[in-house]
Amino acid sequence: MAGIFELFTDSEAAIRFRLLGSDGTVLATSERHDTKRTAAAAITMLRECAATGHIRDECKVVAQNPGSPAAENLPLTSLTWPERFPESGQPEPGP
Repeated sequence: MAGIFELFTDSEAAIRFRLLGSDGTVLATSERHDTKRTAAAAITMLRECAATGHIRDECKVVAQNPGSPAAENLPLTSLTWPERFPESGQPEPGP
């Protein structure tokens, strides 16, 4: 299930890239780059960083809507891939 990095020129003639999922969904779009070389260097850095990146939860806990699962807006704790994310892609309940 590999993604694809796609280089493109935006409406202001700047070079950007986007990360596409295997189904073509845009997962991320880059900042502006002056050259294809700097965009490719950013892709290389992203590949190295993302493979070992951790999740940091910066979300504020918000009041629950009536009827919504209580755990949906609770802080995440020590999430790592794949230990806390089974094949379904959904986080398993924390400790």
